[in-house]
Amino acid sequence: MKTAVLYYSETGNTKKIARALVCVFKQNAELIDIQDASIENIAHYDLIIIGTPIFGNNLPDPVKKLLLSTNLNKKNIALFYTHAAPMDSASPQRFLEVALPFLAKRGAVVRGTRHCRGENKNPEVLLWLKKNRPDAYKTAVTAKGKSDDTDCANAKSWVKHLY
Repeated sequence: MKTAVLYYSETGNTKKIARALVCVFKQNAELIDIQDASIENIAHYDLIIIGTPIFGNNLPDPVKKLLLSTNLNKKNIALFYTHAAPMDSASPQRFLEVALPFLAKRGAVVRGTRHCRGENKNPEVLLWLKKNRPDAYKTAVTAKGKSDDTDCANAKSWVKHLY
């Protein structure tokens, strides 16, 4: 099964998980930064794994742009996403409530989803949270050091069930 692991990462968390996933597939997978991807270089894959951070419970614009320009009809898709929220918080679920219908409208067949904590390394976001949402700031700083080796191992275990 030819697999593409597409990722968008601003802080390195999502990229770290994506790199770990490619190792599971050995020679049958390609790691592709979404900012370098084109419709032509992802159309021939049997499975497309998309990695993205959560931006305000939504898909980042570069991810949306690529997915809107790509024919996903009957394409096998898996989605993993990183965030600084606690694993049991509502934020990951709210993200899925946006992302899954978006993919379904494009005709994608979603084979699985997974979320991982990732450290929020954006000083502007952290400062805004500290001023405006102190509770969210306290939560975000607990993600320091994430995504770690345990997160990568858990993601590898998850991806093995997709094929």
